[in-house]
Amino acid sequence: MNKLIYSTALLLVLVLIPGCQDQTGVVNSPLNEQGGENVLAKKTILNQIEEVVPFSGTEFIPCINGGAGEDVVVSGTAKLKWTEFLDGNGGFHGRLSFQTLEYGAVGQITGDIYQGVGGKEKQTFYAGPTGLPVSNNFTANYHFLGPNNNYHEHVRATTTVNANGELTADFYTESIDCN
Repeated sequence: MNKLIYSTALLLVLVLIPGCQDQTGVVNSPLNEQGGENVLAKKTILNQIEEVVPFSGTEFIPCINGGAGEDVVVSGTAKLKWTEFLDGNGGFHGRLSFQTLEYGAVGQITGDIYQGVGGKEKQTFYAGPTGLPVSNNFTANYHFLGPNNNYHEHVRATTTVNANGELTADFYTESIDCN
């Protein structure tokens, strides 16, 4: 599932999001608060998009087809929410949420049908005022309920670069459970 997850997220971020000019989520904060404090904003939303999108792709699931594994075609719809904002200190934040509304898969060898349950991705991104530090956190959970077994995949990835440009965290874990 991770190829589908990363491909979907990357495609949406690189192609769909920058091309959108939806200004409905833009919040213009007052420059002066009641205390006379001159601030641009504690949190200024630059862009906020929420859409229902279709998705599809092919994923190899190793534990189906009697343990031999097989490619499955996954398809469904998901609610995509992208928010980008400034934190008032010059930092840039981005949040991507990809929550499936409905999805399923069909085995390409066996023809077995798998019902998707509870799929969700979440990604957060931060870049400091000068471009550093930078942090990126990603999590994904997917479940497929099938005729002979159930499949669960959990992915977590974190990357952090400090203000000196040094990689201080680079973590990736993926767990797959078949029962």
